[in-house]
Amino acid sequence: MTSNSTRRHADEVLSQSQPVRVLHSQLSYRRGYSNLACSQTNILVATKKPTPSSCSIEAITENTYTNKSQPKRTPLLLAQQYHGHYAITHLEWNQRGNYLATIDETGRLAIWEQSSTRSWANVYCHHLQQPAVAFLWLNSERSYSATQNPEGNKKFVLDQFVGPRNPFGHLAFLIVTVSGEITVHYQRNSNIFSSFSTSLLCAGQLMKQKQRKQTAPYTIFKQQSKEILDFSMITGRSWNKISHASLLLNTDGKIYLASHNASSKPKEVYLTELQITFPLKIKEGIISCKPISQIHLTAPLVDKSLRILQDPFSSVTHLLLVKGLSHVRLALAIGKIDDNTTDMMGETQPTYNSAVAVWELTETSKQIPADFLPEANHGSSFATPGRNALKLAYGHSVPDRLITVLKAADANRDLVVGFSDGSIQMEYRDSATLGVSKSNEDWTSSNDDISIIGSSFWEITGVHQFDDGVDDPVRDIVTSANETHLIYMFSSGKLGSRRITSDQLIESTPDIRGTKESLTQLLVLGLLNHVDCSDLFTEAARLIKENNINDFADQLVQDILIQYEHIYDFDTSDLEIKSEDGEQRKDTTLPEMWASTQLVQLFTFLISIYRTTNSKRIQCRNLFDSIQLHAILECLMSSCISDYDAISRLFALKDVTKVQDINLEFDIATLWPLVPLSSWVMDYIVTVMQAWSLLFNRKVANGNAVERATTTPNPTAILLHPESRECIRRLLLLIDRYASFVSNTTLAPPNKPVLEGYIKSILEDNAISIKAMVEFLFDLDDVDKSGKPQTDASTFSLLTKPMLPKDKLQALQELTTKHKRTCTSPSFFLLGEMNVINPMYATQQHTAVTNAYGIRRCIRCYQSSMSEITQASVGDLGMAMPTPWQQSLIRFCLCEEAFI
Repeated sequence: MTSNSTRRHADEVLSQSQPVRVLHSQLSYRRGYSNLACSQTNILVATKKPTPSSCSIEAITENTYTNKSQPKRTPLLLAQQYHGHYAITHLEWNQRGNYLATIDETGRLAIWEQSSTRSWANVYCHHLQQPAVAFLWLNSERSYSATQNPEGNKKFVLDQFVGPRNPFGHLAFLIVTVSGEITVHYQRNSNIFSSFSTSLLCAGQLMKQKQRKQTAPYTIFKQQSKEILDFSMITGRSWNKISHASLLLNTDGKIYLASHNASSKPKEVYLTELQITFPLKIKEGIISCKPISQIHLTAPLVDKSLRILQDPFSSVTHLLLVKGLSHVRLALAIGKIDDNTTDMMGETQPTYNSAVAVWELTETSKQIPADFLPEANHGSSFATPGRNALKLAYGHSVPDRLITVLKAADANRDLVVGFSDGSIQMEYRDSATLGVSKSNEDWTSSNDDISIIGSSFWEITGVHQFDDGVDDPVRDIVTSANETHLIYMFSSGKLGSRRITSDQLIESTPDIRGTKESLTQLLVLGLLNHVDCSDLFTEAARLIKENNINDFADQLVQDILIQYEHIYDFDTSDLEIKSEDGEQRKDTTLPEMWASTQLVQLFTFLISIYRTTNSKRIQCRNLFDSIQLHAILECLMSSCISDYDAISRLFALKDVTKVQDINLEFDIATLWPLVPLSSWVMDYIVTVMQAWSLLFNRKVANGNAVERATTTPNPTAILLHPESRECIRRLLLLIDRYASFVSNTTLAPPNKPVLEGYIKSILEDNAISIKAMVEFLFDLDDVDKSGKPQTDASTFSLLTKPMLPKDKLQALQELTTKHKRTCTSPSFFLLGEMNVINPMYATQQHTAVTNAYGIRRCIRCYQSSMSEITQASVGDLGMAMPTPWQQSLIRFCLCEEAFI
């Protein structure tokens, strides 16, 4: 049985693979298929060779860069049904990574929105009626970049918008078809899209100039066509079509199109600049095509090793536009098959030869003698106006192998080449660019391997073969979100991943950006630009393990906090509010920008660093606790239907006895879902105060436990963090008003007697009362203000470095003694420990409910979906419909990552 299944698996793999001769024929006359696409949110979409029934499209989640995690595969059933058994030629994520474009070989286009890793919705579908050769998403977001001023200071700048922008909606993309039709599709509203187009006139083609008029919101065209005949058509030549094309949105906002016709003789490549003007109320959309330059592959070359470019029997297999540090570059892959090789058995075997060449777009001019001018001096000359031209920068010949994949990495700057024998090579990154992949600083003179195609390349993977020794060609290549790993697929359908970062830890110098500095800046950019950094976390864990740097995670976290706070200014020391009794006190409320999601996103980002590096357990606890406290505070405030003035007066109270004078009303649909959240808060208070009591009332053999807490992390330090302490105080006040509303309301929520019993047990059975805890927090505010301000500390240093300050130990000890009868005595927690059946403590890294079934967890921070937690907790006692804040937490985590 095992041998039969193994044989069937081998037959299936061989059926998926394609002979090199067939692969060369396909690449010579059309663009290669797209099989992989990785988004900024770390979701990999993979397609395989279609079967007679349907194609295979699936989303792969989890961290695919380590051997410990098992990737989860989710089939995209709607996309499979839409494309049927046709192969996918284009697979492209948009800039943000939440929309996926798929185009098959017949020209069927579809845009898919990712609502979660399990749910995909179709936003737009269109039939182009002809195959597409190039696809480009137009930018819809502004992004941050790291810059350096002349003084050498690093800063992060929000860049200007790059390229044309859709004024009507969020999405817009550009498509070029085989007949030279250039079309811009743009979103008007939700699922309503419109488009405008033009034609690219190329030599040897029969084209139609179409004047189209558009009526919104539907795409309706009126055509007036005029045929333009070329002399080549009159002589009987066939209608030529574009076989290879590439689109590039450069950093200066210009869009370039490179196109090639496999049937044209001689072989030429055209470079065109596209200018897009979106339609207005009375003006139509315009796409203007400006010819820039062209390449004649039959022209004489100085480098004789690239004679394959001039060979009439060679063909262009890949065409790619890439960005350069100063100039746009055009990369070509040339392939040729020779049948003149005879093996030992006397049989003729084909030989595959190829080459890769790169041209740069530069401005040139000529000096012309001016002797023919009467007024000119002898020997004088004048320069012609500058024009753009493609000049050959470098090239490498590749004997005995065929280039099957040509992609770009390092923000579309460096080439990645896949070969027919299964090997992959990549260009060294320029050290002037930001990144952690291998740069020219890693180049050594020991790279004498004859398989390396050039000194600027290095080998990522070696030869990959089947069991019978037949080569398995590379089918497609993509990089991870931050380009630390390379993900590739072979012709057999097998997936692989390989690290492409530097093997050595490079120290920073005035001229060289070190590994730690690059990693920190990439992490901050990932946080600002909403890019998943799982690959960077994996790289940080590798550096810690291989270089034995125990404090590397702490250094990263502190550097990220300093740079992040410098961008948005976290300082709240000058914010004060006046309470009802006229006393000025510090307003520890974070600015509106940091109130919820952005703050939680920062915390979960730091948690991911600690989790991946397997360090700092207490720091993870404190950050988790702070996340859940802020999330529950958001839920309570969104459930309150009273005026915000009443809530503000409640938060500004200094006298706890006046809390009863302020009555708040809550939405009746949220009364039951708030029960488990209130229970979690009260249990959390018990846990933290129990740790506080043991810390200040316990003695150890080597001295006082409090003194040790000044040098070692302690979970009670979260109470000394002003923002978290203020969040706890506001939660307790809202829970008190929530319980009062349930008891006094004249409305009839479902199962009101049971609901009142739940709330009564939460408040009365708790070891510490709300009043006592609020008074303790107020006194803790006074102690915190009396200490020396730490000017060099971060706003969140007490969460990432949870140690008690030495200058406040005496005041904290006196505070503990003052509240010993109400909330800090060890006897308060003895009976409570015996009666707790299901402890739900955040300090033990538990969420609000530990036995809820079917809980989904976040890809990045592993937090549970709180909406599912609350629904599983109340069961059938609460409302059937989820509350508004539950609906907002169903699709994505608070850190803006997807649940799985």
